[in-house]
Formats: sequence, C-alpha cells, structure tokens
Amino acid sequence: MHKIRRAEPKDAKQVRQMSIDLEEAMFDLHKKNKQTIFAQKPVIASKHSVKDHAEWFAGMDGKKDIDLTHMWYVLEVDGNVVGYINGQLEKENVGHLDSLYILKSYRGKGYATAMVKKIKKWFKLKKVKFIDISVDAPNKPAQKLYEKLGFVKKTHIYGLKV
Repeated sequence: MHKIRRAEPKDAKQVRQMSIDLEEAMFDLHKKNKQTIFAQKPVIASKHSVKDHAEWFAGMDGKKDIDLTHMWYVLEVDGNVVGYINGQLEKENVGHLDSLYILKSYRGKGYATAMVKKIKKWFKLKKVKFIDISVDAPNKPAQKLYEKLGFVKKTHIYGLKV
C-alpha cells in the first residue's frame, strides 16, 4: 500500500539523501552520455543539511495548503519513505516542479505519475495556470513521463564547458 503525504520533519534525513542521490545520478547520466559540463559532481543538495530539510518541512506544519508558497510531498510504501516531489510558486499563475525522485526499486509502478498528479492538485489550488520543469537532456525516462502527463517541450538550454 502506498500513500503520498506532506513531508514532515521526521522525513528530512531520507529526503536529503534522496536529493543527493538524484544529483549524483544526473551527473553520472551526463558523464555516461559525454554531455557533462561539470568539472566535478555538483554539491547543491549536500550543502543543505538534514536540519535545513527539517526546518523547511516544519515550516509547512499547521498551515493550510492554500497558504504555502512551496510544497514537499513524500511517497510512503509500506511505511517507508521511498520518494519525494517538491514544487514552488515562481510568479503569479506560474508554478515550478523542482524535483521528483523515487528509489530505483520502486520505479515503473505508477508512483511518479501519482506524485505529479498530487502536486498538480496543489498548484491548481494555488490558481497556477502553467507549471514548468527543467529536465536534463539525457534523462529520457523523465522526459517520457512528463510528455505522457501532458507537458510540452518549450525551450532548449545549452551549456558550454570552458
């Protein structure tokens, strides 16, 4: 049985580790496809501590969904946190789906679709008319997922290693 729920401070350690795993997986994917522009693995996620994550999640406690400018949901399967999704308001009527991660052994079971639908409901509640997301070029499974859910490619972003 699975459940998608708002993240809580008790989820901070697992979500932080999954954020780091996501960054490392994207770096490895770029490296494998000889598309990396990074000299070394990025460290954005690891710069944020478990305490940072706990504070972000605690900041949502007691607040109604309508009052939040960002949202974190976790995917729980059989009582274990195995994925997360987060989004935020960018500007009036625009939301940004920041990241989505599910542990490898839980992929391909429809959980990602369910999580995107869950955060889409929150965006609708916030009167968002457009949701954007950036997907790395070599991440074909994510592109396929978002296209299946109705997202349309809007732009290309290029990088140059100097």
